[in-house]
Amino acid sequence: MSKDPPRVVATDNFSWAIANRSKVEKLSYQQAVEKYCRGDSSKHVIVICSWMPMGEDWSKVFRQNMVDEYILIGECDDGQCGDNWATWGNVHMLSADVSEEIQHNMEKRSEPFQPPQETAPYKLDGYTRKNLDTLRPYQLSRYDNALSKLGRTVSFRRGGKD
Repeated sequence: MSKDPPRVVATDNFSWAIANRSKVEKLSYQQAVEKYCRGDSSKHVIVICSWMPMGEDWSKVFRQNMVDEYILIGECDDGQCGDNWATWGNVHMLSADVSEEIQHNMEKRSEPFQPPQETAPYKLDGYTRKNLDTLRPYQLSRYDNALSKLGRTVSFRRGGKD
């Protein structure tokens, strides 16, 4: 492993037009992965993604590019970040395309519907999930209040064990 200090690069597509107070490179998540996650296999690549847009799954691109770990910050499993099935593996919140397929198959059946026992996409790609609950008190969300803190931090590591 290299003795060089880690390189940290902040990227954003600036679609929200929020003023930044530090150096941020204007790139989409796909461009950032293309630029910084490919090439030298000796690099240990960790992607930190904060508040992925609801209904979108960027994690598939992270996994396809074999990042060593990706850390997602925001609501998880059934919230405002990512796709509840494709990103988080919540079988009760399958992606729309999978749900449509299930609905189509249900119409052909006479027996009661049994929810699928699907393997989460991140598991199929060789990643393990770890909730980083010790970070929860330090997270902020515009929707937080005294009774409810919605933000979570979750690590997905390639080749790890559950």
